[in-house]
Amino acid sequence: MKKIIPLFLNLLITLSFIYPQTAREVEIVKEKITQKLPVALSKEFKISASVLNESFEGTVFPPAGWVDVTNGGSGWSRQTVGTILPGGFGDRTISTPPGGGNAAAYCTWEQGDGFNDQWLISPLIQNIRPEDTLYFWLRNQVNFADTVYIYYSTDGTNFNFIGHVGYDLTIEIELPGKTTVSDTNWGLWYITIGEVITAGSNVFFGFREYVEDNTLNGGAISLDLVYITGSNYPANINLNKSFTFGDPTQQTSYRMIGLPGDVNMQIGPLMNGEHKKDWNVFYDDGSEPANLLEFNGQATFNFRPGKGFWALNRNPITIPPQEVNSVPIAGNAFQMNLNPGWNIISNPFERSVNWVDVQNLNGINQPIHSFEGVAYSQPNNMETYKGYYFFNADNRGNILIPYNPGGALGKIKITEGGGINYGDLEISLVVENKKRSAAFLSINPDSKKEYDKYDIFAPPSNFEEMSVSLFNELLPSYKYLMVDSRSEIVEGQIYNLKVKNLSGKSSSIQIEGLENFGSNEIHLFDLRLKRNYDLKLQNKIELIPLHTNHDLQLLIGSKDFVDKINLSQTPSEFQLYQNYPNPFNPSTIITFDLPRNETINLIIYNVLGERVKFLYSGILGAGRYEFTWNGFNDSNVSLPSGVYIYSLEGPDIKLARKMILNR
Repeated sequence: MKKIIPLFLNLLITLSFIYPQTAREVEIVKEKITQKLPVALSKEFKISASVLNESFEGTVFPPAGWVDVTNGGSGWSRQTVGTILPGGFGDRTISTPPGGGNAAAYCTWEQGDGFNDQWLISPLIQNIRPEDTLYFWLRNQVNFADTVYIYYSTDGTNFNFIGHVGYDLTIEIELPGKTTVSDTNWGLWYITIGEVITAGSNVFFGFREYVEDNTLNGGAISLDLVYITGSNYPANINLNKSFTFGDPTQQTSYRMIGLPGDVNMQIGPLMNGEHKKDWNVFYDDGSEPANLLEFNGQATFNFRPGKGFWALNRNPITIPPQEVNSVPIAGNAFQMNLNPGWNIISNPFERSVNWVDVQNLNGINQPIHSFEGVAYSQPNNMETYKGYYFFNADNRGNILIPYNPGGALGKIKITEGGGINYGDLEISLVVENKKRSAAFLSINPDSKKEYDKYDIFAPPSNFEEMSVSLFNELLPSYKYLMVDSRSEIVEGQIYNLKVKNLSGKSSSIQIEGLENFGSNEIHLFDLRLKRNYDLKLQNKIELIPLHTNHDLQLLIGSKDFVDKINLSQTPSEFQLYQNYPNPFNPSTIITFDLPRNETINLIIYNVLGERVKFLYSGILGAGRYEFTWNGFNDSNVSLPSGVYIYSLEGPDIKLARKMILNR
């Protein structure tokens, strides 16, 4: 049997790989074929509703207004995710499709020589419109021949056959309106009911699982998120929006923006002030590496359906109140054109769109990236008027964006914390105790060395203040990944990390998921400081705020593998480098190498050989170190301009260099 699963509820992105690429249409029966319900619906069940949207999440089954009619078999029931399939199918368990929540409707065969005739009937739906479409998710969870028939009725007794979905129907009699499939995955189906039901009618819908001989046929059918859309799709959208920005001198004040509706609006006349001085707009044409086109007044910079831009303005950008046509949809979805590579896309509808629904409808795994002022996030929903980065990994010409009549209007509240786990190891950039950016490592036996569907690119960082990404030199053009998936660790793996923090605020790298790598050693190596950190002893590493960019390596593997890499990159001798800048005012950086653990003193002297500042005294491990001196002595008194000596001293070393303070 096949189970139908909720379409428009949130589900983890990682589930998207197993679902079909497109919604499938049930062939409509043009001639009238009627079936009398074995038991007429009583008046108490004729609860009316103006819209149908059921995901069977309520604990009461059937839900209010629904009716379960059994003329053979065990009837429909509500089953929750992870439950062993009723009907004796071994250890197979209930699942749900994208957005399917925690439960679905379910029916199965009844052992013996009898037959199944199991109906699940909706409440009375009022005022069917010509443009209405009935959607539902089905799954035949076990590979047995089975059929789900779809009916409608205006009186609750006589049901008109619309069409049916058949599974591996090798012995079924051919009937009109049959759509046959043989897979056992979840599938999204739709019927354009406005073509066969008279406009203005009030109807019940019936889902009937019928098997004539249980000894030959009958499996396990699941049904979920049954809904109607079309009558709720607006013909027009009222635009009314003002975009505001932060400090126009800061690149982090840029925002990605777009407009809903079937628009063709020039962006230039909407801007205030002088181009480049007071405002600017960029368009990403998908070039590799990411190439932003600056505003030039051409039609490329017109708002179009699903198109977004980077924008910044000293003053708010106001969209004049106006009514525009809604974008055209087919099968409840808008076809959005794409460039190869990176695209700035926007929501073409007046309501939010669940991105998981987009992924499952198109068979893609790439997330969308929302710019939050200093860093990106990967939201679950596309809001109206916002732009999002999306990587067109397979260079397709378009994607389908499904319309959700239950989507939120306006802004969606984003809660702190949580988020989606994209891999086995999470590497987070933490700034002032808040996660700002994250990259992930994943081990998947189906992954390839080169880029594949299990890898996810990190968004371009043109306007980003804080980021962490995985850098893969083997990729042909764009080399930054948010998720790097590999097939196995074997002896060991090396991952290159790029960290950016332009804020000047304290930051650290935090690692989560170490327990997923068993006995493997996991070390972080700072390539600039030539310093090694054992992450199983210390999973949060502070970054020196002297620098805006950090190059790190993550080493995962056997002890011999990790030790060999560390040894090859650890300093081989004591070194004291020339300070920089030099001359300096007000501060300078002093760098030195230690090949082993050592007790050292870092001291500043004047030209008379008098000690003026103890910068450090204590034990340090092997690696490279950087210390800042601000020209003050031990008493925190500012020293005059002149030549000073900095000296690295220890039991076996004494190295010194000159520097110039120029006040």
